[in-house]
Amino acid sequence: MKKLVLVTLALGVCIASFAQKNMRSITKVSPRGIVEKSIAEPNQVALNANGPVKIINSNMKGGKSTLNKTVIGTSGNMLTVQMSDIRCLSVWPDLNLVAFTHRSGGSHGPTPVTAANYQRVSFSIDGGSTFRDSLLTSDQTWANRYPSGVVVNRTGNTNAMHASIAFGGPYHLAGAWKGHYLSSQRLDNSISHYNYLPWTVLTGVGTSYPYQVSILNMAGCSDMTAHGLTVYWDETATPNIIFKYAEMLNGSMAASVDTLDWTHVLINPKFAHIPSDPTAVNYLNAGQAWSEDGSIGYAYFFGIDSLVNFNNSCEPIVYKSTDKGATWTKMPIFDFSTISSIGDSIWPLYANQTTYVPGIFGSEQSGTVDANGDLHIVTEVVGQYTNNLDSIGYSYTNEPKKLYDLHTTSTGWDATCFATFKSATVLYTDANALPTTGTGNAMGWDHRLNLSRTVDGTKLFAVWTDVVDTATYPNNALPDVIAYSWDITNGHHTTVKNFTTMTAYDGDNYWMHVGDRVLENGTEFDIPVTTTLTGSYQEDTCQHFYLSGIYFNAADYTTGIIDPVNNISSVSQNYPNPFNGTTSFSVSLVKSADLSVIVTNIVGQKVSEINMGTVTAGSHTINLDATKLTSGIYFYTVKAGEGSVTKKMIVE
Repeated sequence: MKKLVLVTLALGVCIASFAQKNMRSITKVSPRGIVEKSIAEPNQVALNANGPVKIINSNMKGGKSTLNKTVIGTSGNMLTVQMSDIRCLSVWPDLNLVAFTHRSGGSHGPTPVTAANYQRVSFSIDGGSTFRDSLLTSDQTWANRYPSGVVVNRTGNTNAMHASIAFGGPYHLAGAWKGHYLSSQRLDNSISHYNYLPWTVLTGVGTSYPYQVSILNMAGCSDMTAHGLTVYWDETATPNIIFKYAEMLNGSMAASVDTLDWTHVLINPKFAHIPSDPTAVNYLNAGQAWSEDGSIGYAYFFGIDSLVNFNNSCEPIVYKSTDKGATWTKMPIFDFSTISSIGDSIWPLYANQTTYVPGIFGSEQSGTVDANGDLHIVTEVVGQYTNNLDSIGYSYTNEPKKLYDLHTTSTGWDATCFATFKSATVLYTDANALPTTGTGNAMGWDHRLNLSRTVDGTKLFAVWTDVVDTATYPNNALPDVIAYSWDITNGHHTTVKNFTTMTAYDGDNYWMHVGDRVLENGTEFDIPVTTTLTGSYQEDTCQHFYLSGIYFNAADYTTGIIDPVNNISSVSQNYPNPFNGTTSFSVSLVKSADLSVIVTNIVGQKVSEINMGTVTAGSHTINLDATKLTSGIYFYTVKAGEGSVTKKMIVE
């Protein structure tokens, strides 16, 4: 079983202290593929599914006065929610409809033997206040797995029960992956349709096994369409999983009946080959995003392009469609190191410490399309440890994993850093990973990074989970729900907010999924969120919860780059730079704080420190004396209270 091994992560603001940098400690991102080849049916250990649970008070600024978790369904095991890049939670705001698609089993739905082959949708038609569920029609001969589900609504329909769920995923038989199930069903159960497409039918490449497909990531649009991106692998190859090709599955609602007809279109990106294994290529992950009206779609792949690349930088390779997915055009490859917020903050190549190569590996990523038709991808960006094509995916373990909004523009791309992962991913080798009763590996989890939007695409919402107390829990063992939002029309944004810390749900938000759209209530933007409670093992029955109370208000959007946790409004680049002798820079504080500056060299050793004591709010100029430093690259880290900002400088 191939596992995704993620880099060590760090949260708070977009930059963090380099004082303990270890440039010899590295980790590697591996390609994302199917996790489960075959699995025994669940133990059916019963959990109490009587909800909702109690309402509690939240004292987090910007959050509602109450958070509430409501039990909405169960599954035979937790594999239905293990991947954050499948679409489990879909929202249709005009109908107040919230729909969570998942595998069946447990207290809700059929019991043993075939339970895990059924799919269910738990849904609300009152904006998440109350839930009901429905069995989704499919052929139980096959092992139906990893369901994605999205709402598709016929134009003019105002009855939530007459909306449909388009759902699908890969299926297997006797341990061999065979193809996709692509189905649809009205919520009132009056109309249903299921379709099984063997991969030989989809692609015409002959036998499907050992070719395997990544998670079917669905998107639903207001033009009565649904779309799913699929990626094909050969996981039997060693030592590398071999990327084959991708397809976009396009579903369109029939003219006279609420069922979807599906077509498929080949997308065949070409990646740079790995020299030591010519059959393998430098590919790591993929995603897709669509405009609300379905007129614009993007399919993106994280890797190194075979024809055009910049210092072998791993980055998104993007294809765009303007005809509802019928044809796809490759967008120009872009040099992300030219964006100052990236090029000025990442760590350099280890073998050439004057060269900075962005590593946009997409190990955690999510995408959407804004009101202008531009693609947005939220993901972490680091400096590549090496740009050797045999070793792509390696980064420095201790480099902060900064979260960026990467977005297309009329001239290329731009990027905005809005946060940093504070904790590390829980790896399957960690003591707190979820064990299995079988012979496979334990299961870890990442930060569940997701991106949502308003229906009109003017406001975007990044949501993830992370730990507050990293001194005690260095990995994401006790996840809280954290969110950030921005308005593309005026540049206003919220602060990064932790909604669940110091509440009844503190550190208890596992396997989070986020809705594709938010619910709007006047000036309030409610972000639909689900979490899942597992048993002691992967195979145990699990409970799904709807978490209400995660929202921003219009008053939360401000101008400037101010984070009250960080307390640092800005730190300028030192001038002159490069320099010898002395240099200076300015620091602007939101409020008074203890201020210090630490200077470190390229290997993370502290070479000088300035403690300025308590400094008032406002702008301050700081002078640095580097007369005793040898020529080379250094970093100066400004610390104010709990916040820190790091920039690099060059001594001649």
